[in-house]
Order: sequence, then C-alpha cells, then structure tokens
Amino acid sequence: GCARQHNMSQAKELMGDMESVGIRPDGAIFNILAGIHASARDPSGAESALQRMVKDHAVPDITTFGAVVRASGRSGDFERAEAWLLRMSVADCAPDE
Repeated sequence: GCARQHNMSQAKELMGDMESVGIRPDGAIFNILAGIHASARDPSGAESALQRMVKDHAVPDITTFGAVVRASGRSGDFERAEAWLLRMSVADCAPDE
C-alpha cells in the first residue's frame, strides 16, 4: 500500500476519497500519514498530520508523537525532536524507557 511505498500523494488521495464518501479518518489512518511523513524526513508534514488529527477529534498516541519525533530527528532537527518529546510528556504520552 501507500504506507509501505511512502507514497504521500496516494495517501492524501485515499484520505480525500474516504472523506468524500463520509468516512472520517481515525487515529490509525492519521498515524499512517504521520509515519509516511517521518519516512520522508518531513517533520512539518508529520506535525500537520498530528494537528489535523486533533482538529478531527482523534487522540494522538505514542505512535503519532513518535512519528513526529522520528521525522524531526531524521531531518536533523534535534531541537525540534526534543521539543516534541517534551510535548509527549505534557500530553501524558511518555515514550518507553
């Protein structure tokens, strides 16, 4: 599927198709989208997926936050990654030790 191939445009198209027939993306779909952004080293995209998730009343979990942290780290923005680790703690979603 689009997640395995890291195909962002296909993933966004799939979300649009879901919404057009009245299917609201859930946390798992947003986590896949954030993960694709992480694989692409795109922290802004991963953050956007998390923000949209919250806007659509889905609850980010450790997988969501982890994708944003991973995207930040893979892009070389370690300060951003650290900031998201702190946000995870504030959201009571601390990473495993």
